[in-house]
Amino acid sequence: MPYSRRENALAIRRRKCEITYRDISGNPITVEDYVEDIYTKDKEEFLKLKNGLVIRLDRLIEVDGKRPGID
Repeated sequence: MPYSRRENALAIRRRKCEITYRDISGNPITVEDYVEDIYTKDKEEFLKLKNGLVIRLDRLIEVDGKRPGID
């Protein structure tokens, strides 16, 4: 997926970042937290935040103002 490089860099740096994603209903949600991990489960990729929130990578809209795979 096009997200992996940027999110992996954020996980390594463990810095707080602003993440916007679409929830299950398609509504945009913005959170600010630390990236704890990026992992694959059942052939899907996920981003895990320090607060415990898990976001499927294909639901990401922006990470720190950058659109994954575009910016």
